[in-house]
Amino acid sequence: QWQAQRLERRLDKLRGLLNAVDEAALKYATGQVIADARGPFARSILVNVGRNRGIREGYAAINGDGFVGRVVHAGDSASRIILVTDLNSRIPVLVGPSATRAVLVGDNGATPRLEFLPGNTQVFAGDEVSTSGHAGLLPRGLRIGSVVALGEKEFRVRPHAELSEREYVSILFFDTPVVIARDRGTDEKDQATAPSSVPASRAAVQAPKQHANAPINSRAR
Repeated sequence: QWQAQRLERRLDKLRGLLNAVDEAALKYATGQVIADARGPFARSILVNVGRNRGIREGYAAINGDGFVGRVVHAGDSASRIILVTDLNSRIPVLVGPSATRAVLVGDNGATPRLEFLPGNTQVFAGDEVSTSGHAGLLPRGLRIGSVVALGEKEFRVRPHAELSEREYVSILFFDTPVVIARDRGTDEKDQATAPSSVPASRAAVQAPKQHANAPINSRAR
């Protein structure tokens, strides 16, 4: 009976992933989280889908609740996804009903910071935050989380996706000239995230490169 209940829970999560993809024309691949890497410099996960399923570096990853992160390394059969909370994460976002532009900056904590808000902007606790699609790297409109106000001018975002309890994620195929150009530029340097000769758990603890995250656009409810 417990196996049937576990299967039903997995099916519920998969249904949530399907519902999260709001744009019919946007293809995606769903994979299982097979390892993660946590530490002072890494908030990332490894999933069991890669270039053999069409995955490119820069693609957005979501679950049934919203945006999770983006692909930073794509191997033949596995990909590493940097989470929105990672120290290296920089995501252009829209905040609140006025769709104010800002940048969501990770710091390895549970609630990334909102930075570069215009000086006269009014932001309130509970305002929704989503990807802006700026620069054509991520789809516009992927829901990320809601604002948490810590002070008069200090705002953080609590992600809708429960990043500590991931089992499946969907990677959105959002091909733009920028994404394609950047992916081709790293093809030769990073052919595999988890080579067949290296166990997935070992590959998962390798620290990601210290480069700034590219903006990302996608849609999720």
